[in-house]
Amino acid sequence: MNATRAIKTVLLFAFLANMPALAQEPATVIDRIVQQIRLFPQEKTYMHTDASDYAPGDRIWVKVYIVNALTHEPTEESHYVYVELTDDEGLTVNRVKLMNREGIYAGFVDIPTTAVSGKYHLRAYTEMMTELKGYEDMKSIYVTGKTKADKKGKAGGSPSANKHIPQKIHYERQGENIKIRIDRSLHHKEFYLLAHCRGYPFLTRKMNSSQTIVLHRDSLPAGVVSLLLFDTKWNLLAQRQLFSKNDAERCQLTLSTDKDNYRTTEQVRLKLEAPQLREGERADLSISVTGPITTKGHRPSSILAHLLLASDVKNGIGRPEWHYDHPETTDTLIANQAWERYDIGEVAKGKLRQPTLTPESSQTLSGKVRTLIFKKPVKKAVVTLISPQTGRFAITNTDEHGLFTFTGIDSPENTTFVLKAETEKGNERIELQVKDQVFPEFPATAHKDDEPYKAHEHEDISLDSLMMLYNDGIFLESVEVKGILRNSASEGDAYARASDFSFGLHQIEEFGVTCLHELLRRIPGIFQHDGQFYLRASTSIYGDNPIVFAIDGVLMDADYDLDNIQMQDVARVDVFKTGSTVLWGARGGSGVVSITTKNGVYATEQVEKVNQKKVTPLGFQRDMPFHHPSGMRKTLYWNPNITSDTLEFVASEIPGECRIIVEGVTSEGRLIHEEHLVKVGNTLPE
Repeated sequence: MNATRAIKTVLLFAFLANMPALAQEPATVIDRIVQQIRLFPQEKTYMHTDASDYAPGDRIWVKVYIVNALTHEPTEESHYVYVELTDDEGLTVNRVKLMNREGIYAGFVDIPTTAVSGKYHLRAYTEMMTELKGYEDMKSIYVTGKTKADKKGKAGGSPSANKHIPQKIHYERQGENIKIRIDRSLHHKEFYLLAHCRGYPFLTRKMNSSQTIVLHRDSLPAGVVSLLLFDTKWNLLAQRQLFSKNDAERCQLTLSTDKDNYRTTEQVRLKLEAPQLREGERADLSISVTGPITTKGHRPSSILAHLLLASDVKNGIGRPEWHYDHPETTDTLIANQAWERYDIGEVAKGKLRQPTLTPESSQTLSGKVRTLIFKKPVKKAVVTLISPQTGRFAITNTDEHGLFTFTGIDSPENTTFVLKAETEKGNERIELQVKDQVFPEFPATAHKDDEPYKAHEHEDISLDSLMMLYNDGIFLESVEVKGILRNSASEGDAYARASDFSFGLHQIEEFGVTCLHELLRRIPGIFQHDGQFYLRASTSIYGDNPIVFAIDGVLMDADYDLDNIQMQDVARVDVFKTGSTVLWGARGGSGVVSITTKNGVYATEQVEKVNQKKVTPLGFQRDMPFHHPSGMRKTLYWNPNITSDTLEFVASEIPGECRIIVEGVTSEGRLIHEEHLVKVGNTLPE
């Protein structure tokens, strides 16, 4: 029985028991909800990483599980998944594109050597998931030393309560039961109470303020349960949420090692057994083994907490693993929020949402061709594409709107394409524009931790150091460094010292960006619309005016083409977003991007013909097997695709506990998370 049938049969008997009391109307509403799910299927992602604690310059090994948002069954409709590393303010410091390789989405994300100590976020999403904001998979990772802000805790972590609909549903936990009633102020009236989990309705009942519905904990589906109150005309009056935790959607494994204790660097043999796998059910598994360096670090993530809880709370939830273990506390956090993957209130009235995006099946490049003077579209223009690195060549024509698209041009990262356009008669006096890929903005202000650390639950890495160099096994003991905080920009540039973001040459080179457009898309609050960059403003979604660019201190015209600037000539980029823009005068009120070149006097004339463009889109990451450096190792073993029930790895070089984590999902949508500790010492006990 697959996960879809499992969800449909949860409380099926309870639902059928209520059928005599139901009119045709509730059945019609349920049909509409099921129709909406089929019309607009959604995806979820979960990232299993090799660790949670890292150092600057480290490599984060990651596997992304893509599943159906309702059933949690694996799906491969999206050919690519995007993984981003952002700092705690929402600045994207790295972005990779992972390709489906025989059902596995795995790769790595490098942490810049310039990364400062603190908390960072990983976010994974498919292109199809960008249609639904706030439901990407997000997890926290930690770079070097202690994170004092996390010790204190931060408020937030979830969206605020729905203020437009008064709360009139009440529930309380009593032992193994959950009692649900509606507010007594709703006397002498009848209502419909509908309960669903991840969009699938499992209970519909007519009730009034004198009635109480009692549900047993184990009879509920696992995950975020939404309770919706409708009047008899199916107007939504109230909604509440609670968290249901049980093992109904979990498949447990047994992990065992050939010994209880090991010498340092001794071979460890691990056995995996899956007695709960059903006939015909398959498990997609990954494993990480970390040494004593990180075993006492931050709590590792769990696929159970992310897919059953965090991924159904808009903008995520801080410390989902902690909340997964404390359902009552989680109820308090999510009770007054609205589940928004589907608008059930609108669906109940027959207003279904159509998806506008389809799963990304291949890489595409698109754009438009227009005349130079009047900017009118050029139809039937001939557009050619050449990639010298891959030997790829393609040709297409524009439509009546001057638009063109190249599909199926899958290419690895850092692949450059040269596009050229000419009219049907061979005239090159036309303008070619290439559409930039837009990435969703990271909700930095929303994804904050909402529970403080507890010392016995969350310990920082045992050695209190400012820097830990795993590669050579060198640990610097506690060192106090004093100095003067300086901006990365030149001290002689008064503008740069007042900037909101500053990218120096070393940081730009580490990002590996190939054009200024790509660098600007990493900055929170800045986005592109109709070929121009805007700063998000409170008065308009696109701001009142586009951002102004300054080259070596000289403000450019509004139509200045950033492609005139080659990245190899850029020494520094400074961004002015707030009150600091007054330094640039009235023209800078909508935001200024100051570009400083290496020679300080950059020719502003166009360096390429307007009918051709050279672009380097984000390509897929090349496949690379896991490897660890010599010396002390943070991650002892990483395998994103377990194909055997017996695995071997080498124990750590230092005594302590090594943590084994196995995660995965079965073909029926059941989730797997198992942990096992291995003791390592210099000598075996007598």
